[in-house]
Amino acid sequence: MTELADYNGYSGKERMTKYYDMQRRIASRELQPKGSCEICGDSGEDLEYHDEDYSKPYSWVKPEAYIVCKHCHIQKIHKRFQYPDRWKAFLAHARRGGHASDLYGKTANPELRREFEACCEAIKVGRTYVFRPLRNYTQDAGNEWFAKLSLDQEAMKNRASRPRP
Repeated sequence: MTELADYNGYSGKERMTKYYDMQRRIASRELQPKGSCEICGDSGEDLEYHDEDYSKPYSWVKPEAYIVCKHCHIQKIHKRFQYPDRWKAFLAHARRGGHASDLYGKTANPELRREFEACCEAIKVGRTYVFRPLRNYTQDAGNEWFAKLSLDQEAMKNRASRPRP
């Protein structure tokens, strides 16, 4: 694995140290992500941890870490700085009860994918796009933990961004 970028005021080295500890714990079965993705709600996908806090002692429970599917983690959370319009569109998709697997992979639905792309384009030009509902959404839209993630990449280097000192 390559060196990680700074995140929430933690250095790449601090992040790697926690990552290696997590991998050791997963290999020993001391730690296993279970349930459903805490962004899109999908329970049929590969789950992993997304860390917001790299302070010691390490924690893999909310609000220090969240269980998310691999797609939401790698393609959405960590690419939100590069593709903020796609991040915003994906949050709208999740809030309609959409899963990442509705858009990507073996179970992707081409119609839902077209709707998602239309939403991305609308956001890009400053228009509103309203998705049709798919599944029941039980979270408080706009107040979810992931809605509060920063889109300011420079803030990620600031130690004041740390959830814990």
